[in-house]
Formats: sequence, structure tokens, C-alpha cells
Amino acid sequence: MKNKINQSLILFLEQLSHILEAHGLVAETAPDDHAMTSSAPFACDTMTFEQWLQFIFIPRMHACIEQNNVPNTILVAPAAEELMAASAGKTAVVATLHKIDLLLSE
Repeated sequence: MKNKINQSLILFLEQLSHILEAHGLVAETAPDDHAMTSSAPFACDTMTFEQWLQFIFIPRMHACIEQNNVPNTILVAPAAEELMAASAGKTAVVATLHKIDLLLSE
């Protein structure tokens, strides 16, 4: 069961990356070290939500998969609804994050 969840999660993370890229929401450079170590939820004080997805959420989720330590519950889609700027990709990002939330909360 866990292996199936990991496989689905990998697909959803790839989908999320593609959506960010397709809608021009990918940053060319990583935020500085200070921004990356923010303790605020979703690093909202130092970067955009899209940057948080690209530089923190996606890499950490891949690390969790590699370490076989995927969280049992997660709730990211509501934060995307609140924190993402209005963009053509927002609906697709939120929908994919909702899939991830559901997958990891089953």
C-alpha cells in the first residue's frame, strides 16, 4: 500500500512541477539561505507560495519518499487557495495539491 502511495505521490509531484513550469511560475534562481530557513508557515515571510512549492515542498516530499517517511496527513491545497497570487495556473496547482492532500490523508 505504501509503495502505491509513493508512486502516486511521485506522479502528482511531477504534475505539480509541470504545471508550475507551463504557467511560468518557476523561479530561475533559488531564494537566499535566509529565505530558505524561514520558520513561518509556507515561508510566507520570505518567498512566494510558488517558490515555496518549487524549492521547499517538492524537494522535501521527494526526500520523504526516498526515506520511506511520507507524512500520514497533509493539508496544503487550502494554503494555495489563500497564498497564491491569481494566475492562470492557480486552479491547476490547487487541484493537484488537493489530490496530494487526499492521497496522504487516506
